[in-house]
Amino acid sequence: MRMDGSSSARRRYVGDPHVLLVDPNGERRRALARSMRVSGRRVSEASTPLEAIHCMGALAPPQMVAIAETWPLAVGEELRTYLLAEHGGIDVARMTWGRTL
Repeated sequence: MRMDGSSSARRRYVGDPHVLLVDPNGERRRALARSMRVSGRRVSEASTPLEAIHCMGALAPPQMVAIAETWPLAVGEELRTYLLAEHGGIDVARMTWGRTL
């Protein structure tokens, strides 16, 4: 898996970094979430863009959102654009598998 995001996505977080994974593939999403939890991250999961937007309204919204490229490209880009516009300080990354960005 590769993640492509804004340059600020490379910054280091202090404390307990919170990541939101957005991927319709539940098996892959759960496996990645487990791996991230083992490495010390708090992880929320969403299977649709609407669930992701709902998670952003939580009391403790994530510092980073990782969106699977498995959506039709326009849907993922629309979610990314929305998150950057409405949640300016958040890092948004696109997850890809098996190819170079």
